[in-house]
Amino acid sequence: MESSSHKRIKNKIAGKSGKTEFVLKNKKRIDVVKKREAYEVEKSQRILYALKKLKKMKTYKTVLRVPQSNLKTAIKKALKIGFKGKISNLSGTKYRYIK
Repeated sequence: MESSSHKRIKNKIAGKSGKTEFVLKNKKRIDVVKKREAYEVEKSQRILYALKKLKKMKTYKTVLRVPQSNLKTAIKKALKIGFKGKISNLSGTKYRYIK
């Protein structure tokens, strides 16, 4: 079960045009899909799982949103597994593109 703050962040990212809890062909769910961008919000320590889920999405631009305190950890893990996309804090004010 997801927390109310997690749900609030997802709805804020999705806005009017995005879809929350988008189901992929392999039955996994992505938090938000909006304008060919896939967003995954990870507030706990399951950053590696979220990165691997986003890494499999080839047709979408990928964005991982994590708390500010986990931003450096997420960047290190993304570089380690070869993730390509954007990693930002929950509000989206600080970010880094990984290529």
